[in-house]
Amino acid sequence: MDSFIRVREMQAGEEAQASEALFTAFYERGVMTIWANPDPIKRAEALRKVLSTRLVEASDASGGWVEVAITNSLRSEEATEKGSLLGGFGFAGAAVWQFKRLVDAAHSGAPGPPPSAPLFRPEVLALLDCVNATSPPLPYVYLALLGVPESGRGIGSALLKAGLASAATRYPGLRVALWTDSEVNVAFYEKF
Repeated sequence: MDSFIRVREMQAGEEAQASEALFTAFYERGVMTIWANPDPIKRAEALRKVLSTRLVEASDASGGWVEVAITNSLRSEEATEKGSLLGGFGFAGAAVWQFKRLVDAAHSGAPGPPPSAPLFRPEVLALLDCVNATSPPLPYVYLALLGVPESGRGIGSALLKAGLASAATRYPGLRVALWTDSEVNVAFYEKF
């Protein structure tokens, strides 16, 4: 376990590091990511585009935000080589939170690919439509993405706790939702 985990809101200029942490978390381990794009090259391209879009959407004026986890990772030499360090500490994960307003009725569901780029197969888009149909009533806050490259170190828990606290402060009394691509994750989220 890391001796230091600091969670804070992503700052301007940190999008690349947050995106890389999410990419590392989802590229090989994301069930939906692999199913949506089995081809490794296409998967990498689509995932980078989707992550970039999600980070922009959450950090613009839409009411969303991004939490990042910074740690003094035991793998700091590896992180240095990849250029993912900030002041000697590495980005260990990120969580993207979005706010769905009453006026967002046309786009009230789970995150999908940007409408301008057909990044996924038709069956993936059909699945996303089914997920959208199960959305809670507007307005709500939802955890669009939470990714940590290495599980079991408390980083996901720290990100989730900080995000839920931020949601309660930003939107008191508002419901919080999430979508997950794995039943294994449900037990993790139920603890919170």
